Amino acid sequence: RLRSQSGIADSLLSLARVNLLAQGDLATVRSLLQESFSLFSELGDKESTAYCYSIWGMIAFYEGDLALAHQLFEQSLALFREMQHRHGTTEMLAALGRVAMRQGDYATARRFFEESLALARKASDKLSIAADLEGVAEVVAAQGQPVWAARLWGTAAALRETLSAPIPLIDRAAYEAAVAVAR
Repeated sequence: RLRSQSGIADSLLSLARVNLLAQGDLATVRSLLQESFSLFSELGDKESTAYCYSIWGMIAFYEGDLALAHQLFEQSLALFREMQHRHGTTEMLAALGRVAMRQGDYATARRFFEESLALARKASDKLSIAADLEGVAEVVAAQGQPVWAARLWGTAAALRETLSAPIPLIDRAAYEAAVAVAR
């Protein structure tokens, strides 16, 4: 009713992210994201455009298109770095770590997760710290270091519990599979 383009775009972007993380219908997520992206493009909003790229990257990642996910995460990362946006940069480094992990490039994955973790620590971003610890744990588990992985997962789980922030539904199966490998 207020015709606030920015408010509408923000709401659409939030709905797209929530639907994605709650394992919603990807067609709905894409529709919400496309409309949001169009509005942000008209407004020239770089930060929100970067978040749109990140969600498109997440869609590609969950669909198994790792090349596209990598490209979209890199676009998002470039915008966040240009704006010196610490949280967005942290998220995209971790996202690139997940892509590298899925590709079996453990050294690159670990480098991305550790860079993300360093930024998250500087910002006291506890949720990102937990996610980054989980990422490093997955890497070291895959490299045959299950005890270290278990310690990292335990630390991340305790941190998530204090934050009342469980692992998103869409990521739970991959987490459980990684823990099973470590066991």
